[in-house]
Amino acid sequence: MTGAETVLFVEAIAAPQAISIQQEAGNRNTIDTDLLKASMYRVNGSKLKIKMLCFDGITMTETPEWLDVKPVSTNATETVYLFTLKNDYRDTAEQEGTVSFCNSKHMKLKTTITVKLSDATIAPDFSALGGTDNTYTPPSDDTPGKVNMTICSKNNFTIKTLSRWGTDRCRL
Repeated sequence: MTGAETVLFVEAIAAPQAISIQQEAGNRNTIDTDLLKASMYRVNGSKLKIKMLCFDGITMTETPEWLDVKPVSTNATETVYLFTLKNDYRDTAEQEGTVSFCNSKHMKLKTTITVKLSDATIAPDFSALGGTDNTYTPPSDDTPGKVNMTICSKNNFTIKTLSRWGTDRCRL
């Protein structure tokens, strides 16, 4: 033994990793961190949180014009980002876009998340109109459904609706 010492320094280098995070109650937007695919509804202010992990820090390099992406919390290795659909872009013709995150020290190491915009359709259910002398005939084949209502000051009806965005019902 000569007393010489060899020091081997190993540094882990990786692209940022996406990690699932709890969304706010009632938020129907989703992220699949394995496939790096997000789905957001075309509703003004639609939001989605995602946590990104990278030991060298994270730099966002790409985002679609219709999506606002901001960091909302950061610690040494993790950053939580909030994706928000911009209000003026709810009706954009684009169906999807990409958001890219790079390792801040090694910019070639990149993670790209595809964000797909989905329509927040509402499906009305007329089967239980209620009110006075209101009737509903469901559609069949090529014949559309028919709603008949008595017009008077005391008549009212309720149409139950279901929407992925959370619209529950509408009383008219």
